[in-house]
Amino acid sequence: MEVDEPKSKKTFYYQTELFIFQKYGFTLKTIMDEIHNLWMKNWAETVEEIVDHLADDISEEMQNKIRLNLMDLIVANGKMAYILEKWTDFLFTKICKPMAGLQIQEKTKDAEKTKVQERIEQEKKRILELEMQIQYLKNEKQNVRKLLNAIQEIEEAKNNL
Repeated sequence: MEVDEPKSKKTFYYQTELFIFQKYGFTLKTIMDEIHNLWMKNWAETVEEIVDHLADDISEEMQNKIRLNLMDLIVANGKMAYILEKWTDFLFTKICKPMAGLQIQEKTKDAEKTKVQERIEQEKKRILELEMQIQYLKNEKQNVRKLLNAIQEIEEAKNNL
């Protein structure tokens, strides 16, 4: 069975995301959002630990500048976006592409199931036709018996005359 190939990676990504969501109730985007939130939370905790170790020797204003500079390290120059993009690509190849294979299998199974259902419907129609033919033949058999009985009665009446 042929499966329509998507026109672009974006279309493929969207179709696979939709399939994953329909099948499992989550998407790659939700996974990436959760990873982003965990990274940011852990980075913020790390920044606070670093600032806490420096807190004795440095003023509050300087601590705030250090916090901002350390937080900027992870988001500056698109580093966080780059990391997330790499993770997305990684997850796409490890999750979505196998899912696409599963999606193709699902489509194939659905197509086979549809073919089987169509064949069952055809067989049901054929059985109904055969049952109607059997009933017709039974009726004809009864008519032939009635005709034979009528012929026998005529023969007997003829012989009795």
